[in-house]
Amino acid sequence: MPSFPGSVWSPTTKNTDEVIQAAHINDLQDEVVAIQAGYINGTAPLVSSRITAPPPDCVVAYRDSTFTIGADLSSTITFNAQRFATNSSMHSTTTNTDRITPQTTGLYLIQGQVQIIADTNGSRTLSLVDSSGLNLALAGFGVSPVAGAGIAINVSAFKRYDVTGGFCRMVFSQTQTSTLSLTSGATQFGMAKLV
Repeated sequence: MPSFPGSVWSPTTKNTDEVIQAAHINDLQDEVVAIQAGYINGTAPLVSSRITAPPPDCVVAYRDSTFTIGADLSSTITFNAQRFATNSSMHSTTTNTDRITPQTTGLYLIQGQVQIIADTNGSRTLSLVDSSGLNLALAGFGVSPVAGAGIAINVSAFKRYDVTGGFCRMVFSQTQTSTLSLTSGATQFGMAKLV
């Protein structure tokens, strides 16, 4: 009976001039077959390759009240609530509420969404901006008003943080003569470490 995948096989030590028994080779064959079958059938993955859920650095922040954008302005959106946070140092609902700060180096997925309560003429953009001022992603469009309709804009990006201390913000811009209000709850911002 092979040891794999439950434990590591510990064969007996062989000495020079010792006769190798058929059982020794059969035990080795059993281990090789068990390893191959485990990987081919997906029944014995490496422990180190298993994905942990949720990731060690992950947060989703949101607005629990409306957020108003002035006419012809760009505004960095602040987030005063969290759906969850696996690392509380990534976002604060009271200090620097406009940013998410990764706590370790690695590749991160960053996503944002705004929903406009009632749309009016004009164009608008939503961007993810890192601490150096670089636009990681940009989404936007110009529309005619739809009575009573809410328009949602989504944006996402990947960013590799090679050193700690950087952060990301979500910026909303509009070119129209009236103010816009963003829907509470649906306006959200998240970051998750992938590797």
